[in-house]
Amino acid sequence: MPYGLLTDTMLSVVAKYVRDRVVYDLGAGDMQHARQIKALGAENVIGVDTEKMDHGRLPPGVQFVHKRLQDVPMPTPRPDVLFISWPVNRPMPGLVDWTWRAGKVIYLGSNLDGDCCGTPALFEAFLQRDLLEHVTHRRNTLLVLGTPRETLRTPTIEELAGMDYSRVYTWP
Repeated sequence: MPYGLLTDTMLSVVAKYVRDRVVYDLGAGDMQHARQIKALGAENVIGVDTEKMDHGRLPPGVQFVHKRLQDVPMPTPRPDVLFISWPVNRPMPGLVDWTWRAGKVIYLGSNLDGDCCGTPALFEAFLQRDLLEHVTHRRNTLLVLGTPRETLRTPTIEELAGMDYSRVYTWP
């Protein structure tokens, strides 16, 4: 399984949270995940990325926004679901703000075995939300985060590795 792909188990989990929802795919790249999310029953999917790729014809209900995240107006009401796949490991202005405002956040990436997907600030923000789902795979881990919490929760190994660059965390 290549990096960034969703397993059948992950697709089943994602479907529970995107059905009939508006989903923002942040860092949408080639729009592959946006198409999958729409096929899983999302009402609309808005893919945001700074790179303009040839996406071909997008299905109805899937839109591409060619902008930096900080230049995309925050929707009102708040975004139902954010999907973040393999985020860069340098600050991405606006990303943490979007995670604060979203109803749910779905993260796909890996911080194990030398990979690094996201920043310490992103994972610190994740710890302030309920962990609804955690599906592991050697190349991709899926986290589904719910409502904000009063206290920090215990991090998953992915989150711990994303916050602590002092060592390489390995696949269990």
